[in-house]
Amino acid sequence: MEHKNQNIDLFVKTRAFEKTMERLLMNGIVIIIGNAGDGKTTLAVNVLNSLQKKGYTPLVFSDPNFLEQAIDPSRQIVYFVDDAFGTPTLNKRFIEIWSRLYDKIDSIVSKQKMSLILTSRKMVAQQAKNMLRSCERYFNSLLDITDESLCMNNVEKRMLVARHCQGHGLFPMQLVKDMSGYTPGFPLICKLYAKNHRLRNNANFFENPLSVLQKDISELLDYDIHSFCIMVLIVLHDGRLPVEYLDDDFEDDGMDEEKLDTVIKAFDMNKRKALHQMEKSVEAILGVYVEEVDDVYVFLHDSFFDAVCLVFGQKHPKEILRLASAHFIEQRVRTKNSVLSENSDELDVIVLKKSHLKCLSKRWISDIQSGNIRNVMNNPSIQDDVMLSKFIESIEHLSAVEFESFIESMDGQRSLVEFILDDGHTKLAMHLLHKIKDTNNLFFEIPIKSLHSVINRRDATLVKLLLDFGMDTSSITRPYKLNGVHCAARSGDVEILRLVMEKTGNGVVNRIDNSGMQPIHYACQSSSDSCVELLLKNGSIADNADYAGKQPIHYASYAGSIKCVDLLNKAGACLNEKDWMERTSLHFAAMSDNVDLVCFLLEHSCDPNAKDSDSCAPLFYACKNGRWRTVKTLIQNGADINICDKYNRLPIHATTEGCHSDHEGAYSCLKLLLDVKTDINAVDDQGKSALHYACAWSYDHRFDSVQMLVASEADVNITDGFKMTPLLYACNSGSFQCASLLLHYGANPNCVGKRQTKPIHLACADGNIEIVKLLISKSADVKSTNADGRQPIHFASQYGNNDVICFLVWNGASVNVQDSTGKTPLHYACKWGRRKSVKCLMKLDSNPHVKDNDGLYPQDLIPQWAESSKFIRQCLSSTSSSL
Repeated sequence: MEHKNQNIDLFVKTRAFEKTMERLLMNGIVIIIGNAGDGKTTLAVNVLNSLQKKGYTPLVFSDPNFLEQAIDPSRQIVYFVDDAFGTPTLNKRFIEIWSRLYDKIDSIVSKQKMSLILTSRKMVAQQAKNMLRSCERYFNSLLDITDESLCMNNVEKRMLVARHCQGHGLFPMQLVKDMSGYTPGFPLICKLYAKNHRLRNNANFFENPLSVLQKDISELLDYDIHSFCIMVLIVLHDGRLPVEYLDDDFEDDGMDEEKLDTVIKAFDMNKRKALHQMEKSVEAILGVYVEEVDDVYVFLHDSFFDAVCLVFGQKHPKEILRLASAHFIEQRVRTKNSVLSENSDELDVIVLKKSHLKCLSKRWISDIQSGNIRNVMNNPSIQDDVMLSKFIESIEHLSAVEFESFIESMDGQRSLVEFILDDGHTKLAMHLLHKIKDTNNLFFEIPIKSLHSVINRRDATLVKLLLDFGMDTSSITRPYKLNGVHCAARSGDVEILRLVMEKTGNGVVNRIDNSGMQPIHYACQSSSDSCVELLLKNGSIADNADYAGKQPIHYASYAGSIKCVDLLNKAGACLNEKDWMERTSLHFAAMSDNVDLVCFLLEHSCDPNAKDSDSCAPLFYACKNGRWRTVKTLIQNGADINICDKYNRLPIHATTEGCHSDHEGAYSCLKLLLDVKTDINAVDDQGKSALHYACAWSYDHRFDSVQMLVASEADVNITDGFKMTPLLYACNSGSFQCASLLLHYGANPNCVGKRQTKPIHLACADGNIEIVKLLISKSADVKSTNADGRQPIHFASQYGNNDVICFLVWNGASVNVQDSTGKTPLHYACKWGRRKSVKCLMKLDSNPHVKDNDGLYPQDLIPQWAESSKFIRQCLSSTSSSL
């Protein structure tokens, strides 16, 4: 569609066209953004042709630099630049140019002396958002054609494609059977296909031309050298391919090493000159609307360029390293060692030889100076020791002025040194810091958060270097107010803590952060008894509380560190001290998995039945966290298994509630409680028994607990305060094993819950067809209704469970049954955007013309946000036989 049409009257005036014209006339500028293949260029050419009829002079450019030279306020000119901000594949230097030109363009456009049409990939526009926001006229001119209201429908696509191809002999039917699958690059592919009979053997390649990767090109090379040469010619011609080369065949000698020579012969030039030409040309391949050659426009897409770069990159990596974008190099260029270490597929990357590492080093330096630091740091090759040494060597050769520019480079709000320190590039960081220190008159400040990042990684060598660099460890980071001692204590590394404390002195050991925590709190949190001991020796207070009332001994108990607890106890901390929720050290220790610590606290007179502000005893926390060894120890030391919290929940409820991940531990806790004869059918304030909780969490592997409870004579038909039985919870959670077990032990398959909801309703909503089959085999009614008149098929349709829908229909359910609001299953499927369910119901002869009580058809309920809204409407307008 991007091939210029000979007859401009054949263009289709789409909704996007009208909106573009409106935006252009209003602002004088329109910036059309969309994804590759959305028709940005087609739309722009359509608008240009229309404006030309009205007397405007259209001028097309591929480089904004030329635009600056051509601006002529004396003429009524509309300027067009395709992919104006560059592409994701190559350098985005155009963004800077547009920013520089803004004031001049804004002045001329405001006087109605010129109009400007630009297009841009959506991804690139996103990357240029800072520039666009700072330039008001640009920002107000954005038009996103991926918006649903602007997308072409299938009729418009068919018209446009048919009119474009009409009379050009470009209609190989296998490419255009499905017009909705029409792909960008179509004219170029058709031209190649129509004029070159040898290309017809490559049907697989041409079915999806824009998915070109190395594998596809390799497959193409096996069949035909001409196709390969076409792409080479595009590269060598700055993306401008003379029409005659599309029509000429090249001789195929079958030898890979002679492919480039074949191209050289086509240009009638020597090899050295050809390589020089390529070196100059690759930079210009920006995927833009290119110059006119014999009234034919040829468009080169990024994916073609990406593929061509991969092919040529192995033979000519220096040119690729010099000209490709920082993003391309990050994604596609690797050293040999990094490829082996990350187990990459070598077909998708350019693997550099050792002789090319210097080129990559220089390119990285250039990218860093251009603000593309993240691209360099994210390249796995920087982890390669050989490559890193070469990179450091290149940095070493920078002059003082060049190094100052290099070290002050920024990517967004972060400096190069911040990236290196935060990402853990120790060797590189050490070299840069030494060089900064040795460079005269170079002042460079490293953010305190970078020091904290290094401390958190426990890199003692780098910490020492940063401290020698003169960093102030007493400075704090916002918003948490952490200083270096806080971070060192949190790391648990006593050597780092000692280094930081030597630098700051003892005056900061009791400073608090924004939560009231001191370094000793963090040391206890990290279970580092050596850090706790060092802090206590240097004046830390053992029983200071943070803003939640927690003392260091509470953190040590939660971490399960008996050594830290013992040190704090000897330093004067009270083992029975409570935090603001009245939890003692034993409460916190019960959450850990250290039985020795629990025994230590019990031996030192901690109360096993002490209650916190929620009336929870330590046993409750042990059960909730599946700590069966702790549960056993507490019970043996007098813990009451029938003690209730403020919601009347017993420890058995906490065990089956499922708030923890240790399923085996929960099972063992439950067995211990049942062995001591706890009340198995006890209910809490919500009327829930342990079996209710176990079934509600049965999807989370609680079947073993359900099995034990049922075997111990738990009531399978008990109803809670929400009128829910264990079977209703099991069906809602989708556990076939639990549902089957409960039915085996006498659970009622037709029990009624809140608003007359039955197990089959919940099972159909969840979508577990095995449970649905089980319930129906136990006499559940497929036509049973809830309080809203909704049948199981309504629930299955709302939640998109198509296999359940089919099974219900086969067992007597009606696809056109209406609930008390008049809605059919099709209404619910449409309302919730369930496109596959709509298709399924239509195949089952659902009637799309039924109105609900509000007079609405199913299609009236399709939400605007649904991505599949077009597909749903197509299904509703189709017959069951055509789907």
